[in-house]
Amino acid sequence: MLPSISGISDTPEYKENETVQKFSNAVNVITDAMEKGTAIGYEHGPSIQAGFLTSQGIIESMFQDIITNGTDVKKAAKTAEKQLNELFSTVQQ
Repeated sequence: MLPSISGISDTPEYKENETVQKFSNAVNVITDAMEKGTAIGYEHGPSIQAGFLTSQGIIESMFQDIITNGTDVKKAAKTAEKQLNELFSTVQQ
């Protein structure tokens, strides 16, 4: 997680943090991507449907299942796809 409040990453305490220094390249890559990208479903601005879909935690649960339980990636992805498709069917466009 990177700071969500502007200015924090400019402070000496943040810059001198051992973990931040250790992963400075990753911080730079993530920051660059955040400045260029958008959140999933928000490519065309805020959306109630996107908010509903992304707040369900399906993708996060999929990764957690793979990492914590050792579930096969394809099996976990198929389960997540099914759950997302069920949600898609309930959201009006």
